[in-house]
Formats: sequence, C-alpha cells, structure tokens
Amino acid sequence: MKLRMAELLFVDVIRRYLETLADGQVGWLAGLRNPVVSRTLALLHDAPTRNWTLEALAAQVGSSRSVIAERFMHFIGQPPMHICGIFACNWRVACWPSEVARLLRSQRRSASNRSLPSVELSRIASASRPINGDAVCDQHRFR
Repeated sequence: MKLRMAELLFVDVIRRYLETLADGQVGWLAGLRNPVVSRTLALLHDAPTRNWTLEALAAQVGSSRSVIAERFMHFIGQPPMHICGIFACNWRVACWPSEVARLLRSQRRSASNRSLPSVELSRIASASRPINGDAVCDQHRFR
C-alpha cells in the first residue's frame, strides 16, 4: 500500500513538473509533452523486445518516419532507433537473471528445450555500441 502511494505521488510530481516546462525546453521530459515522441516512447516501453522499425513506429504512432526522427533529434538528441536499442538492451539486462532462473526451475521443460527470451541481438549490439559507457548494457556481465 505504501509503495503504491509513493508511486502515485511520484507520477503526480512528474506530471506537475511537465506542466511547468517552458515551450522551448528540450530533453526526455520535455519530449513527453510532444504527442509524437510521447506515443513513440510508450510503444517502445510497452514492447521493448519487438523488432521495431521506423516504418512500424510511424504506422502505430500515425506520423511519418521523418517527423518521428526529427522530433526525437530535437527533444532527446538521439534517433528513435537508438532509443529502441536502449529499451531492448535494458530490458534484456534487467530480465535475464530472473528469466534464466525461472526457466531452469521449470520441471516441464527438457534440458534440450530450454531457451532464453528472444531479442534481436544484432539490433541491441549495434544500438548499444556508442552508449556502453553511459547505459546499463554490459551483456558480458551476464554470460
């Protein structure tokens, strides 16, 4: 109950802060005020392991690829596919230990049938190369 109350309070504080941002403000939080950036980030957050393309994001958001790319560069300073790689990489790093443990405990799977969650590693690797020093994306820690 206390944790839920703290979460609600945190969300309310962030919402109130977003209302006070100047129109020319840039950054992640300012990007949330932009409908295109906000919807795109929501899609990436809701499905971090989906093999997103800029075309698929544009279709879901109801915008063009060029508008999405321009808004991301303006507000966040990164292209949307780079952010997509960060979401997928962080999801994989966060979920890997618990998913491995869950799969290994499963009595219904044979040893040859065990598999880990599938995320397109090439996309993660290429997207995480420039940010390895800044993001939690050290895949070698979990091998």
